[in-house]
Amino acid sequence: CCGVSCNYNKHHHITMKPSCISVIAFVFFISSTPCYVSFLFSKHDGRHQSFVLPGKRTEAVRLEGKRKFVINEEAANKGDYVFDGGIAQNVKPEERRLAMSKKDIVLYVKAGPDGESLGDCPFAHFIQMCLQRKRLAYDLRPCTAATKPSWLADHYEGKMPCLVHKGEAYTESSVVAEYLDFFFPDVPLVPEGGEDAYRDADEAAAQLFPAAARYIKGADAGARGADAAHLRTALGELEAFLGGGGPRAGPRPAGRAWLHADAPGRADYALAPKLYHLQTCLGAFEDCDAGLLGDFPRTQEYMAAAFALDEFQKTSYPPEVVVWGWANAREAARSSP
Repeated sequence: CCGVSCNYNKHHHITMKPSCISVIAFVFFISSTPCYVSFLFSKHDGRHQSFVLPGKRTEAVRLEGKRKFVINEEAANKGDYVFDGGIAQNVKPEERRLAMSKKDIVLYVKAGPDGESLGDCPFAHFIQMCLQRKRLAYDLRPCTAATKPSWLADHYEGKMPCLVHKGEAYTESSVVAEYLDFFFPDVPLVPEGGEDAYRDADEAAAQLFPAAARYIKGADAGARGADAAHLRTALGELEAFLGGGGPRAGPRPAGRAWLHADAPGRADYALAPKLYHLQTCLGAFEDCDAGLLGDFPRTQEYMAAAFALDEFQKTSYPPEVVVWGWANAREAARSSP
């Protein structure tokens, strides 16, 4: 049996004040021993949102900029759930499924040129690919600045993608992916034992999108050469990783098509949409080097495989939508003082 205890104030739920934190406690009876399942959410900054399955009488503490969980001595001595980076270990998948259902997922995303269709956000694309991989049903709601819900604008700075599930909202794509993997672990985005390989892959691709965005926008005409060099450096880091591996997990297995596992995973779903944007823009804007990717054959081979994924195809948008989005970004960047 399962008892549920909730403490809500009048600002809880989606319209919660930015300074508020909500704690929801689910009580499970597992092997005749009560275990408290707590969720700690910061409502105004996704970097501080967190969710854990602590051991008995565990105190959850929110710190600025990171998550920390203090486990009392009794719980530690009993060997109750031990935490690594804010995620509980040794928690059975079926116990997690008791906490959250696979229904009632809503994803708010940037709308396209018509204000109603799917827009060009690579981070929303990333989350949709994760949802597709996990075969989770969800309601997709494209929004413009004028049509996004007031609670999203007022309390989440209008950030999208925003995933809402069971009345709780999450606005950082990395947090959303963590959330999905934790509560819906049947198809993990990072396989068990693959954390080092994931971190290597994530770091290898970390500079690509910032460098690509700067180059595509071209806000500073005098820095065009430097922007191109930075993009080439970022692509070179990815190319080297695809050919060798990373410092934690070591050399990548021969013939591996994906970044950190034998099947596509979280880092692949995060990277593929960004590469799609880069490829599209390089061929669309006259001041971009259309042949730049030709110097990175491993990356091109990887892109072909990633773009052919069913998860990518089902959640993608036409190249002209990508061009529309970046044309607006270029205009805004070049007109700002």
